[in-house]
Amino acid sequence: MTGRAPPVPPPPGRGAIFGRRWLLALAHRQVPAAGRDVPDSHRVATATPRVPRTNEASMRYMMMIKGNADYEAGRTPPQAVIEGMRKLTEEMARSGQLVDSGGLQPSSHGLRIRLANGKRAVLDGPFAEAKEVVGGYAIVEAGSRYEALALAQRVIDVHVDAGIRDLEMEIRPLRMCTPDVPAGELTGATACAS
Repeated sequence: MTGRAPPVPPPPGRGAIFGRRWLLALAHRQVPAAGRDVPDSHRVATATPRVPRTNEASMRYMMMIKGNADYEAGRTPPQAVIEGMRKLTEEMARSGQLVDSGGLQPSSHGLRIRLANGKRAVLDGPFAEAKEVVGGYAIVEAGSRYEALALAQRVIDVHVDAGIRDLEMEIRPLRMCTPDVPAGELTGATACAS
């Protein structure tokens, strides 16, 4: 438990999501993630499971874990990461928070298409900068960016618990383009990419 704040229980009687202030505190590591010296009654993960979200207030976010030298070399992640992620993804799928997830092959198995000045170039992997390579992803459904951040912190916690000391993850909201909403009716952050 090096470098972790002491356990701070969430406010009583608040269900699975404990409000914006509590999630902000979690995001800034002032409270522990579920599964870490916290009584079952205080875990986000053990709260009443939610059905998959269908309300308009929720949004989908993509979490992308950047690759590192071990990933690029094709080394298998530590068993503790594999087992921890298996448990976390099962839990998030049951709660309706996880839409999809997966790991990617190293960039040596990939291709890039680059368009520059109207000309296309196809590049074979591996790619020089490992930090630019996505190693894994998850698409989650969350009620706010703070809830998405709290879910991402749980993914990071699995890696920290397995002894991983360096990791970068990006969390971004998805633009939701659906057949029942014409693209012309969506604006700003929700507009569909062309």
